[in-house]
Amino acid sequence: MEETGLALLDGGLRDMGGLSPEAGVIQARSRLFAASVDAGATAKVEPEFGHGELQFFDRSKVLQMIAEGEIEDASSLVLVYKWLMTHDFNV
Repeated sequence: MEETGLALLDGGLRDMGGLSPEAGVIQARSRLFAASVDAGATAKVEPEFGHGELQFFDRSKVLQMIAEGEIEDASSLVLVYKWLMTHDFNV
C-alpha cells in the first residue's frame, strides 16, 4: 500500500485474477488485486509526479460513476465486477 500510505489489514490483499487489457492489439497480461485497509486510518500521501488526489468511494457511488461513463477503463471495470461478484452484491 506504498502509494496510498494506508495500512493493509492482515490477509487483506486479494488476488482477483488476470486480465488481457488489449488482447487484439498487444500481448500483455495484468494481474488485478483488491486490498482491505483500516477504514479509520488516515492516509498520508506524499505528493508524487503524475498522481492526483486520493479519493474513496462507496459501492453506490462507484456504480453511479460506471453508469455515467466516469469509469471506463477495462481494468477498473473488470476489478469492480469481480469484487462485486465475490461479495454477493446485486449489480
